[in-house]
Amino acid sequence: MTRIVRIRRILRPCTALARARGGAIAVEFALLLPFMLAIYIGLAEVGRGIQAKRSLAQYARTIADLTGRGSPPDMRPIYEAANLVARPFDSASIVAQISTIGVYKKDNAYVAMVCATSSNKGTGTRKVKDIIAADKSHGNTFPDTFKEKFISGTAALQNRYILAEVSGDFTPMLATTLLRFTGVSLTSKFQEVIAWPQRTEDEVILPQGAACQAEIPT
Repeated sequence: MTRIVRIRRILRPCTALARARGGAIAVEFALLLPFMLAIYIGLAEVGRGIQAKRSLAQYARTIADLTGRGSPPDMRPIYEAANLVARPFDSASIVAQISTIGVYKKDNAYVAMVCATSSNKGTGTRKVKDIIAADKSHGNTFPDTFKEKFISGTAALQNRYILAEVSGDFTPMLATTLLRFTGVSLTSKFQEVIAWPQRTEDEVILPQGAACQAEIPT
C-alpha cells in the first residue's frame, strides 16, 4: 500500500503537467511567428516591387514622351524630370537609353534601324545602325502601328519613332535588413522597353545625333 502511495505521489506532478494548459498559446504563437513574419514581409516586398516596376515604366514613358515632342538641345533636363517621376525607385541605379528609330522596307520586309541614341550614363548598349527587328527584348519586331507612313517612289517608309530602354536595380528593404549578416544579395534588375511615336511633323533629332537617312543604310 505504501508503495502505491509513493508511486502516486511521484506520478502526480507528471499528471498535472500533462493536464496543464497554461502557456500553450504562447508556445503555439512562437511556433507560428516565423511563418507569419515571412508572409508579412513577402506581401510587403511584393507591393514595393510592383510599385518599383510601375515607377520604372513611368520613367521610360516620360523620357520617351518628352523626347518625342521635339528635337531636344540637351537630354539632361529630360532625364532629371524623369527622376522625379521614378520616386520612390532609386533613380541613381537607373540606366536609360533613348534611340530614334527609322523604318524602312527592304526586299518586301520591314526593317527598323537606330538612327541616333542617347544614354543617361554616357554610353549605352545600343549603337547606331542596330536593327531592332532582331532584338528579342522588343518582341522580335517593332510595333505594326509604325509601319504605315509610306512615301511613294522610294524604298524608305520615312516613318520614325522613339525607343526607350530602361533598367534599374530593386533591393527588398525588409528582407535585406534581416539577411544583411548572411551576405545574401536579393537585388533584382527590372527592365522596361517602350516604343513611342514622335509627336511632331519634323523628325526628332537627338543631341550630337543625325537624322535618319532617306534610304536604308548599307
